Amino acid sequence: MKSAERATEKTCSSCRQDTMSNIGMNLFRGMANLMTIPMRMFGEIAGFMTNSSSMFTAAGERLPFSRYETRPPTASAGNIEYPLIAQGPLETVLAFTTDEQIFLKGLPDNPYFSSHGVLVDFQHNRLPGMFSRLSFPIKNVDVADANLWPPVQPEPFDEPTLFEVHADKHGFSKQAYFFDGGESSLVTVGPSLPKIVRLKGGGAQFWVASNGVITQGTGKYKGVRGISAYNGSSIFPTWPEKESEQFEMLSNGFNALVSAYFKLVPQANIDEQFDPNLVQSWQKITGK
Repeated sequence: MKSAERATEKTCSSCRQDTMSNIGMNLFRGMANLMTIPMRMFGEIAGFMTNSSSMFTAAGERLPFSRYETRPPTASAGNIEYPLIAQGPLETVLAFTTDEQIFLKGLPDNPYFSSHGVLVDFQHNRLPGMFSRLSFPIKNVDVADANLWPPVQPEPFDEPTLFEVHADKHGFSKQAYFFDGGESSLVTVGPSLPKIVRLKGGGAQFWVASNGVITQGTGKYKGVRGISAYNGSSIFPTWPEKESEQFEMLSNGFNALVSAYFKLVPQANIDEQFDPNLVQSWQKITGK
């Protein structure tokens, strides 16, 4: 019996040595591979810092860097909650990207951008059961101002004065994000600022920056309070000179990626005591 136990112990010891040897070789190959692709190297290092166990994933499972491929698991894969960057114990931070199809509708009297999207993580992995619906009316937006840029800002940067020209011709948009197959949602409204820059070769890069205040929520986000920020972008291989042709092209639809960032407090942690007199005073002022 002792002889068999010693034989088993030797075998297990040999297995451990082989396993550690394989882990070492895979780790060496993985790091060598990362050194050849700086962007992926920095992304993986960020994942290592928050989840050291990811260093031991098989190097052969990693895929070439491409937006449209499923990424190997990292600390943020499939995740939209980031508690380590919340301020205080009661705040929740959400961050994700939406892969959207956008159409310009309502021409000529009431033009607006209408968007349907699906949520993806920062490795562009689809997040099942999560989607978005957005709208951005541009009837009162100075579309020509989207091609103009604010002047250089004066120092010191931690004091006034500032020049807001060409950063103040914005409109307002609303965003709705759905989670858990639509069982939970967040809706926001706020200012949106479009900007366009022409690219060499005749194309254009199109951006929209938005700030939102949470107006309502359902499911696990019912009654939350908080704010959001959005940065969306799209690229056009060709960009017509005439505004009418630009509108026609936008009406045919285009793809965009929009990164969303929420900071909110759940209803259970909110102490809201409304003074009816203040509400009535506000209704008299606003007419609402």
